Amino acid sequence: MSAEPVTWEYRVEVEVAFEELEKLGKLGWELITVEAGTYFFKRPFLSFRERVTLEQRTQYYARRRQGTEGGETS
Repeated sequence: MSAEPVTWEYRVEVEVAFEELEKLGKLGWELITVEAGTYFFKRPFLSFRERVTLEQRTQYYARRRQGTEGGETS
């Protein structure tokens, strides 16, 4: 039994700040190369279920951080 090949998704960005690189890395993007100020990234393609779950989780934690910064407590 062989493993299924990995399907990749790609992203191209121009002039990325360091903070944005960190954010992209946390979202699973791997920097492939940089050519003339253009950054090329890849990450394994996520199924619809995995993407929705990741997006929902990201939104949930973003809302929690905003609530905590605003002085609210849970």
